[in-house]
Amino acid sequence: MNTEYPQTEIAENIEGLQSSNDKIREQHFKILYPLSLSNPELLYPYWDIFIEMLHKAEVSNKYYAIHLLARLIKVDFDNRFNEISDYWFNELLNDESPVVSLHIAEKSGMIALAKPKLEKEITARLLNIDETSKCRHIDLQKAYVLSAFDSYFERISDKRKVIEFILDQQNSPSTKTKKKAKELVRKYDIK
Repeated sequence: MNTEYPQTEIAENIEGLQSSNDKIREQHFKILYPLSLSNPELLYPYWDIFIEMLHKAEVSNKYYAIHLLARLIKVDFDNRFNEISDYWFNELLNDESPVVSLHIAEKSGMIALAKPKLEKEITARLLNIDETSKCRHIDLQKAYVLSAFDSYFERISDKRKVIEFILDQQNSPSTKTKKKAKELVRKYDIK
């Protein structure tokens, strides 16, 4: 165990993350989030708590859980993500709330990197966003889809449709999406 992060301190922050007060939750998230990058294995035992947060009505709970779970995916050797993958890709990715659906789209790239067997399924779901998403800002959501593709572009098995998607987004009504598409066209020398 990393002595820099005593288990009691982690447990206290996990408890604070579950507070009904959003300001308290935010304070504890700001402590746990860097830890999820440097030592995700220390937070993995709290996986179920983060899953519970995904199901809470308050959108900040979902936001914190999305970001923490995405960082824990690389240490999910028990394949617990499989238990929530349908919920992640069918419900949350297509949620009307931009706070939820945009971040699920973006973090799906981390899942594709950590779980290569899911790459084709993740890519297909992201490419199908026009048909499935109920997001109030679908054009903006596509910027986050592009970010996901960027994170695992070299590992995409069939790039043809992804490249078409990127090229199409250069004409997006969303400035952010258009900018990201043009960045990817340059970065990957897409013609």
